[in-house]
Amino acid sequence: MNDTSSRNGKYFDIDEILIEEELVPVVFHKSANGVKVDPSAEKDCVDEGAKVELPFWLSQELYLRQAVSINVPACFNQKTRREIQADAANVDLRSRCPYFYEFGCKIAPIVGDRTIGKMLLSTFQMSV
Repeated sequence: MNDTSSRNGKYFDIDEILIEEELVPVVFHKSANGVKVDPSAEKDCVDEGAKVELPFWLSQELYLRQAVSINVPACFNQKTRREIQADAANVDLRSRCPYFYEFGCKIAPIVGDRTIGKMLLSTFQMSV
């Protein structure tokens, strides 16, 4: 299977689409006109420094364009990590993120948190 057909296979994968729709917290580095991230907002712009949650696919594109920084999502925060360390087998990961492992693999390199990968591995090993 060549690279193009491999990417197309992922493009139509419903699980991949759902992973890309996970919301992530971002902070805008630049103001953006003509953008409405909050339906209740009166104006169609986002101010510099605004903190919002966006789908991962959009956050990733804005991050690559240096328009936003991406923060660690709640499903990988310190509270979740402490619970996992205490008893990984009894933590309901699906309620925190339906695609916990897959999403973790995608978000870790972007947020620059090397401990997410280690946490994913240890969580998987402890829960098996």
